[in-house]
Amino acid sequence: MPWVTSFEELQEHVTHKCMEYCLTHRIKGRPLGINEMLKEEKTHLLPLPIYHLDPDEEVRAIVSHDLTVRLNNIKYSVPEAYVGLSVTLKISPFNVTIYHEGTLLYKHKKALHLGEHQYIPEHYLGILERKPRAIKNAAPLIRGIMPKELSDFMRLCKLRDKNYQLVNILLLGKSIGADTLLWAVKQANMTGTPTYDLVCFYLEMQAPNTTDYTPIHGDIKTNPVDFEEYGVGKRFV
Repeated sequence: MPWVTSFEELQEHVTHKCMEYCLTHRIKGRPLGINEMLKEEKTHLLPLPIYHLDPDEEVRAIVSHDLTVRLNNIKYSVPEAYVGLSVTLKISPFNVTIYHEGTLLYKHKKALHLGEHQYIPEHYLGILERKPRAIKNAAPLIRGIMPKELSDFMRLCKLRDKNYQLVNILLLGKSIGADTLLWAVKQANMTGTPTYDLVCFYLEMQAPNTTDYTPIHGDIKTNPVDFEEYGVGKRFV
């Protein structure tokens, strides 16, 4: 039994063993080895199909009002515009890819356990913009699938309205490339106490005027700090 750390490593191991077997093994009682016999047999085989063989299983589903389709009692989200429409799920060992009339909607990693619903927070931004009161307890934010930078932000942010701050960060993605946005989030995380304002600060450092939009405000109000009081009665050396 091979010991591996990932499916990719296992696949590489199996492929190597198969190639080694094909190139070196000789079946008892046969005049030639497997590789030589394969070369001879190829002259009698039909050509391979000109199109790619697609081994994925296909399933049809209707997108429900919560922006998801169900597969084996696990929910997979899609963009809001496809609620009520019929979509096609292509199921592979590691992914669930969702299409509508040939258009790719989203490629999810396949969940392995019950309850691991695959909510993508970006799919719910339109709803959260219209219903900001739902942000505080929104399942796509609490249990959503997101890049490590955003997960770290939610873990490190100490503010009570961090769900609102996450939505505002996601909204920045409408006008900023994902790589740039995640870079700024990572820089904010490195401070130990990330906030939406810190993310905007790092974005402005890299590209001015990239945060020109009105954010959603949460229920928590904060007062600006008056830095002038720090200079009163102080002597700097």
